[in-house]
Parts: sequence; C-alpha cells; structure tokens
Amino acid sequence: MAMARGILDFPEDCLRNVCMFISDKHERRDVYMADSNSLLSLATTCRDLYDPAMSVLWCVLHTIVPLFYTLPADLCILEHQKDEGKLENSGEDKQRAVLRFSRVPIPEDFVQWKKYSALVRQIRYQSSTESPYSSSLPTVSRDTLSLLALYGPRPLAPRLKSLLFEDCYFQRCTNYTMRFFSTTLTHLWLTLVNPTYDFPVYVGYFAKHAPNLQVLVLDCNPQAQPLMKCVSFSQFGLLELVHLRELRIPDIETSTSAIAELGALPRLQGLSLSVETSFRKPRGHLPVFRALKQLHLNTCHFAVAATVLEAVFAPYLEVFRVNCALPVVRHYEESSRVSDEDLQQVFTAVAEHPSYDTLRQLSFFISPLQLPRNMSDFIPPLLKLPALTKLEIIGFTAITVDDATLDAMSRAWPNLECLNLCQAVLYQYKTVVRDGREVRVADEEEGPDVQVRSLWVEPKATLHGLVPLALRCPRLHTINLAIDSSKGTPDAQVTHSSVPPSSAMLRLGRDMDPDRVFHRSPSPEPRLPYVLPENSALTRLYVGMFSGPPRNPEKAATLLSAIFPHLHDVSRSFEEEGDWPEIVQGWVHFDVLLRHFHVIRFQEQTWRRKLAVASTSASPT
Repeated sequence: MAMARGILDFPEDCLRNVCMFISDKHERRDVYMADSNSLLSLATTCRDLYDPAMSVLWCVLHTIVPLFYTLPADLCILEHQKDEGKLENSGEDKQRAVLRFSRVPIPEDFVQWKKYSALVRQIRYQSSTESPYSSSLPTVSRDTLSLLALYGPRPLAPRLKSLLFEDCYFQRCTNYTMRFFSTTLTHLWLTLVNPTYDFPVYVGYFAKHAPNLQVLVLDCNPQAQPLMKCVSFSQFGLLELVHLRELRIPDIETSTSAIAELGALPRLQGLSLSVETSFRKPRGHLPVFRALKQLHLNTCHFAVAATVLEAVFAPYLEVFRVNCALPVVRHYEESSRVSDEDLQQVFTAVAEHPSYDTLRQLSFFISPLQLPRNMSDFIPPLLKLPALTKLEIIGFTAITVDDATLDAMSRAWPNLECLNLCQAVLYQYKTVVRDGREVRVADEEEGPDVQVRSLWVEPKATLHGLVPLALRCPRLHTINLAIDSSKGTPDAQVTHSSVPPSSAMLRLGRDMDPDRVFHRSPSPEPRLPYVLPENSALTRLYVGMFSGPPRNPEKAATLLSAIFPHLHDVSRSFEEEGDWPEIVQGWVHFDVLLRHFHVIRFQEQTWRRKLAVASTSASPT
C-alpha cells in the first residue's frame, strides 16, 4: 500500500509518461489494434490515475468512430446493411455496420464529445491501415457526417495538432473535414477528390482557421482528372501561412510565377510539387528560399528539373529529388526517353547551383524504363559536390560506371553513405519490323510478328574499383552497382585459402601508391591496402544481374572480407531460369567463404574491444 501511495505522489507528467510507455508497448502501429485494456484498467484503478491514463488513451485516434460513442444512445444508432458482393467461398451476403443519426443533433448532445475530444491530439486515418468498410469497426454514413458538420461543435477537436485523412472516403464531405481545423493544428495531410474545387476552398479555410500550420500535404485522388494547374498561390491565401515549414502538393501543376511566390514563406524548409512542361525561368530578380533544405520535383520532362534549379535560389539546399514520368507512347519514340543532353543539363545545373557545397542527397527516378546508360560520361559534374552522402538513380535497364569513376567518387565524396545505381529486374523488350526497320513496341503488344529481345550489358566496374571506396568512404553502407565479379581480384598473402588475411598481411607495399589500387592496365595486380575493420560500414552489396560468379571465389571473398568486414553476403539476380543452376553453383562456394570470414571478423573485433578495455583498466591512474 505504501508503494502504491508513493506512485500516486509522482507528478502528473511522470504518471503520463508511465501511461505512454504502456501504450507504446502494446500498440501495433501497422493496424488499428491498440491494446487499450491496460490503460482502461489503469484509469479505473483510482481517481489520481484516471486523467493521465485517459489523456494517453485518447491522444491518438486511428478512426473517428470512438467519438461517436460519446453521443447519446437515442441519437447515434448502429445499423447493419448489406454490402455489395458475396463472401468468398460462401453464399452469404456481406454485412457492414453503419453509424447514423436518428434525429437532428442539439448542443446538449455533445457534452461528452467536447470532454473527450479535448484529449485528442492526433487523428491518423489511413486507407492502408484501416478501411472505412472494415468488418471489425463500423463506418459513418455520409449524411451523418454532414449533420455533424452543421450542428456539431466548432472545432470538432479543439486541441488537435495533427490530422491525417489519407483515405478519400471522408474527403467527399468537405464541410465535415474543415470542422477539425483549429488554431492548434500544425500538421495536416488530406486527399483531394476534386482538386480544382477543393484546393481553393481548403487553402482559404486554412488561412482563417488554421493559421499555425507547419506541415501541409495535399494529395489528389488518382482518379481525379484533370489535375489542377496553379498559376498563383497568393490569390488563395496560402502565403498567409507564415509558419509553414513543409509544403507537399505533388499532384498540382505549378507555374513559374507560383513557385516564385513561395519564396515569401520565411520558414519553408521542404517543398514538393509538380511543374508543368512549359516551365521557364522567371525574369528579373529571383526569390531567395533561405530556409529551403529539401526540394522534390514531379515532372514529365527531365530537362525541366534544370530550369527549376535555376529559378529556385536556395543557398542551403540539402536534398534534391526528381521523379520524372515521361509520356508513354506506343512505339517508344524519343519523347519517352531521357537523352544524353538532358542528363548532362540536369547534372550540370546541380553542380552549378548555389547550394553545391551543402547538397547531401540526390535522387532521380525515371519512368518508363530507359535503355542502358554509361553514367561515367555524366557523373563528372557531380564530383563538385563535397558533402554528398547519397546518390540514387533509378529507371534504367542498366547503369554502368568504370573503376576510374568509382575512384573519382571516393575522392570527391568522402562522406558517401549510399550509392544506388539501380538496374531494372526486367531487361527484355519487344520489337516488330515495320517499313523494313525494327522498332520497339509496348510490353503488352502481342502478335506473330512480335519478337522478344534481351539487352545484355557488360559491367565496367570490377571488384578492384571497390577498394578506393573502402579506403576513402568509411560511412558507405549500401552499394547497388553493376559489377563484373568474374574478373580477377587483387592478390593477398594468405596463409590458408579459407582464412582471411590478418591486418598485418594486408599492409600496402612501399612501392605501391594507394591511388593505383584498382586495375588500370595489364600490369601485375596490386596487393590489398591496409584497412581497419572498424573503418568500414558496408553491410549491403548488390552486384546486379549481369555479374557472373567470381572465377576465384577464395580471392573474391578474401578481398571483400578484408575491405568490408561487416559484409555478410552479396546480393545478385539471375539472367534466365535456364542459367540458374550454373550461376547458383558458382556463387555457393563464395557465399560460404564470405559467411565464415564474417564470423572471423566479428571475433577479431570482439577481441580487440576486450584488449582495449583490459589495457585501459591496467593503465595507472
């Protein structure tokens, strides 16, 4: 009893932290299935624990249904209706529960609603985690939502901070959604069913009733056609949201003048938008985005990204991402391809941007699938970015770089953490002969004249090229690159073929320069450099689908274990099913050796730590 009394003597903040720990421990965040029994039991234990437990229990809602259970029983009723379709493997009709109002609400009906809605801080209704037609929870009829918007309290949740309505089901009741907006709201994520109508209405309402918004995300229903084109944000009142830190409107095409207006938002750090194909650099003085750190662009023409960079003067930009969805034409004409000039133009614009010394992450996603490209011809401008930590290029059948380019990367990007030059899994395409010329057709094309072609790309990078990355990029943890692992590897002095060399055996010879570690000419292969195990962070290595098994698995496993001691295995894919047995057998020996070497490296690190602790304790104080 004394212990219980001592717990109750804790400050209310401490008791609330205990309740939050219980909630975090039992709540499954992937679906709405929080174990509320523990908090309910705690709340009914005594009056002192009631308020802290209830504040945590109502803090985050994954559906608005619990609030309807606070209404009088004669107002809110539960009905069961037949749903469309039949249950699988059964002749029974589907049943779904629906909450409805039996009469028009009056202010006295919302006494309990106001009490518990004041505890709600977040509403996160996501279609991926909870469907409105779920059989486990009832849904709310649209007429009920309209009545709630007309006669319910304003706002519906007076202390709400975060509202996420990703599912467009509730967005069909615009007035209902706007009743959640209040001066305490800071994070808002909505899905617009009709962007042309909803966007001006919502933005105008934000400025009046949610002026403290910091994060605003407005997605559009994929079926919404046509998408809205915005030529000005000031006419809707968006620029009045002076506290806005992040703005994401990826499905609304933005003009040059509209982007220039966003420079008036003094705290804007993240910007994600879609730009029209006719985007042009604004004339006159360029607006300065002094706080902008992240810029995400959606476009249907890759070269437009270079024009946007010229128009956005952001001296402290850290993340630049381009999602290019080119128009898909039936026969893959030039309009659905990214040309060499486009790549050169965008990469040069990135290198010449005022934020070149602060850029940390570059990501380029291109669709439809592009033909193989040798990026060694286009990456040199990016070597001017000294702070780069991540380079990601996705959308090509295959991307190749040579060892000299990898060496230049290691020199220019010492803080590199992720190098993802992804290659597509599907590398076959269809062609047909028309007018005496073989042309590529869509993958869905069928017919007797259609032929399936395979693209075979010989990787230019080898295992030699990874050594400079290991020497100069200790934070590098992921490499996704087409590598020819079948070529020879640097020789090492190994006492036994199945044991990785010790650090002393891996020291570089006096007559060998570290800059010449990788293979440049038919000269004798160099020895491995001295690499401390704790200096490498690489844990994921993908060598692509064009890489055959190493000719000498022992040498290859020894090399990778020496320069990447935390590497457990090497991922790769196969060309055709008929080649699987041969390729798998070639990789089996390598995999076994690398796993054994990984265990040995782990033991070496453990012993090194123990020796360091022992030497520290034995040293005189």
